[in-house]
Amino acid sequence: MYFDSNANHPMLKCAEMGYLEGIKYNNISSTKDPKAMKYKDDLTSAILAEHGNNYDVIYTSGGSESNSTIIYQLLHEYILTGKKPRVVCSTIEHASISYHLQQLEEQNIISVDWIKPDAHGIIHADSIQTKNISMIFLQSVNSETGAIQNIKSIYELAQRENILFAVDNVQGFMKRVYPTNVGDYISISFHKVGGPIGFGALLIKKDLHFYPMIGGKQNKSMRGGTYNIGAMVASLCAIKRFDYKKASENGKYFWKQIKKKILVKEYNDLINGKVLPAGPYIIRFGEQTSLPHTAFFSMARGHEIKCGTMIKNKLAKQGIIIATGSACNNESATIIGSMNSSDIHDAVKKGFLRISFSEKNNKSEINKLIESLFLVYN
Repeated sequence: MYFDSNANHPMLKCAEMGYLEGIKYNNISSTKDPKAMKYKDDLTSAILAEHGNNYDVIYTSGGSESNSTIIYQLLHEYILTGKKPRVVCSTIEHASISYHLQQLEEQNIISVDWIKPDAHGIIHADSIQTKNISMIFLQSVNSETGAIQNIKSIYELAQRENILFAVDNVQGFMKRVYPTNVGDYISISFHKVGGPIGFGALLIKKDLHFYPMIGGKQNKSMRGGTYNIGAMVASLCAIKRFDYKKASENGKYFWKQIKKKILVKEYNDLINGKVLPAGPYIIRFGEQTSLPHTAFFSMARGHEIKCGTMIKNKLAKQGIIIATGSACNNESATIIGSMNSSDIHDAVKKGFLRISFSEKNNKSEINKLIESLFLVYN
């Protein structure tokens, strides 16, 4: 039973079939096969329908390449001008941004203003200082808590100050009403919506100066490399069939059922209260601010916080897969790139669990998950 769709949404059956269809075509840059070219054009149209038409779409190997390509724009400007760029980045960004920027900062190539999230994973616009800033980096949706960032207000701030805004929309793609034309650069990855791993896109505002990281004639000469037509057909199928409503309903069902069995408290309520519950309870983050398919919490009894890694490992032995915080950062000791960078109490951080539902989950599985959580808990 798989409850970690924020790490990777299981590939949809239609996407599997689409991939098998797509790999029948040869190099479309050479053959110009009209049917294969239409798949590419239709995928581009589907992406722009989500984000607005004021972008060029570059196909990449996934969100990490898209994010790295954005950072390359800063490096190219540094090479040309010799001026060290200064950027704003939240401490909860994906490692392809946060760890990359941290390395460049340590090498004295760039300067970074690191912005911490609140306890629910939200980055507030009033925490951003804009003086002498070249670019702002921010996820549309936090991968751990599911927090929906107010990227519209931050983009408006960036525009007023003539600052470029890079939006990592890997977690938010197809899961929310995305404001049109928000972001100068937008990264997406199709394996988060039931498409294949290793395929994504980078959206770039039209007329924005761009330096390709991979040279070649494909993608309007903005990114070379043979088009992965199999992944294109699979991703197009996934976009058409992806059912976020069902995933959302599964998340709501989980909380409805678990509240019948145990006390659920918001973190802010606990730290503002005088007495901790004596019996077992759950510390929940982001109830009002997050996408409903993601559950981020710690399990506790009085002052004792249950170890999240212990719970995860015990569930895994039962064939139940969940996560402890960010799946992309759980092997790293650094706090940059995860909710460990927040000001949440350290004891509570040790209990972090993340459960993220997809439409492939059903109520029977969710009931089994809840039952197993309590067996492990006790």
